[in-house]
Amino acid sequence: MVLHSSNMRGKSGDVSNGVKVLMISVDERIFIEGSSVRERMKWISGACDELHVVVISSKKFFNNKVDGFSLWIHATGSAVKWIGWWNAFRLSGRVLRARGRGSFIITTQDELSAIAGYLVKKKYHIPWQAQVHTDIASPFFRGHSFKNKLRVAVARFLFPSANCLRVVSKRVEKGVGKWRGLENIPISILPVFTSFKHYKTDRQKEAVYEKPYDYMVLMVSRLASEKNISIALQSLKDFIKEFPNAGLVIVGDGREKKKLQKKVIKLGIVKHVSFEGWQENIARYLRAADVFLVTSLYEGYGVSVIEAMIAGIPVVMTDVGIAGEVVEHNVSGIIVPVGSMESITNALKRLFLDSALRKTLCENAFLSIKHLSNKETYIKELKASWNICLPTKAS
Repeated sequence: MVLHSSNMRGKSGDVSNGVKVLMISVDERIFIEGSSVRERMKWISGACDELHVVVISSKKFFNNKVDGFSLWIHATGSAVKWIGWWNAFRLSGRVLRARGRGSFIITTQDELSAIAGYLVKKKYHIPWQAQVHTDIASPFFRGHSFKNKLRVAVARFLFPSANCLRVVSKRVEKGVGKWRGLENIPISILPVFTSFKHYKTDRQKEAVYEKPYDYMVLMVSRLASEKNISIALQSLKDFIKEFPNAGLVIVGDGREKKKLQKKVIKLGIVKHVSFEGWQENIARYLRAADVFLVTSLYEGYGVSVIEAMIAGIPVVMTDVGIAGEVVEHNVSGIIVPVGSMESITNALKRLFLDSALRKTLCENAFLSIKHLSNKETYIKELKASWNICLPTKAS
């Protein structure tokens, strides 16, 4: 899925067929056979000579070759995850010494892995791409927690040493691009790839998921405080006063679950909220939904929004991530201010009462994203994002 690759700035070298990529990640889903992350790494490995993924995790194994692919998965075996960057640095060094560091480029997926990437670059002198997957320049991000303030401080210190940045949206590029020391760092925009295959459906067919409500609002999210799901519950309480046959289905899990369940009881809306837990396949929920809702305080991109647009569901979302970039207000979705319960309630009411608007938003949404699911183009842009990290011939 490629977004506005023309925004890629900076000169590049040339990624040869022999390039090797060392990725440092914290996403443990790669260990799950058949998971979307593992499958994505398999076909991305075809874009380079070798792909080595070092995962900061508690799992303990080394040099696990995935049969049939030029893909190796390495686990750091970190007892304490927040200091796993040191294990990732050491393990990355073992990979580079074993495979020959001369043709490697390193890419890191968050601020924790960026510490290891920074150290690897300094010691082994290989190009480093720092990925930015969330809107770390947002004031809502910085103000959310002390941990986030620390993440921003780490990013602002480390990123000027990167050869290039890869961000997931224009919003993120605009934010970090203003930071001191990044003025001349090449930036490419490339989100996580999302396939149309599992979500594009015939809306006339009976949904696999049996709707518990006549009018179903769907949220697919980690149950974390930054997702601000509590405001959705408050909005729902007002919404069902006028539309008592409506309800909210929440797909996802996280540390906020018990807190949210208690709030549901306190608000007296137990019969109108269903917690479905984490689901590998959300397509059956998407087929059943009438509206897709996002209430986040901040987002870098919004894969779940793209999935909803593919499935033909009207989207209501806060002004985060791809709002204003892929989702255009009153054209391909409804965008509301962050933290505005009244705006969320009013948007849900508009869509409930106006079937023509729902249809128009869905049609326009699909037109705005139909070009985003070309795997071949994505691979081309992925290689280009590596390209701009390489020294130019003139240098």
